[in-house]
Amino acid sequence: MRERGAALIDSRDAVVQAIRLDLRQLAADRLNFEISRQSLIVAARQVEQARIMLVEPGRAAQLSMTQNVLDALNQLLEAKDALVAIWVAYETDRLRLQAGYRGACSLMNGGLPAMTTSTPSPNPLTSKSSRPSLSTVSDLGRVDR
Repeated sequence: MRERGAALIDSRDAVVQAIRLDLRQLAADRLNFEISRQSLIVAARQVEQARIMLVEPGRAAQLSMTQNVLDALNQLLEAKDALVAIWVAYETDRLRLQAGYRGACSLMNGGLPAMTTSTPSPNPLTSKSSRPSLSTVSDLGRVDR
């Protein structure tokens, strides 16, 4: 009987540890998203600056200025790709945690107190706020200063 109780406690501890690790990963994904979002804004501003320099009156268009615009556009594309990749990683981790949490709850009904589920919190990466969200990525050519 004691061995069974120790095994239940060990399994509960393993579940709690796995959930904590998943929550830490979600927190890291949120920070990575914020960093990537800032990189995207910087890249959009670089594109804007390069275009302004290219069409500035009194300056003859030079090959280097055209190259600057192309480089800035390439950096913008890379920043968009990175942002989407981080968002996908966040959503994957969130869904994995949610599925694991549901599985852990059903397993715990076999001897440990059942965990209750609560209303899921809004996704911080796609919620409406004053900051640009993933839905505004296509509009970053018009970045507010």
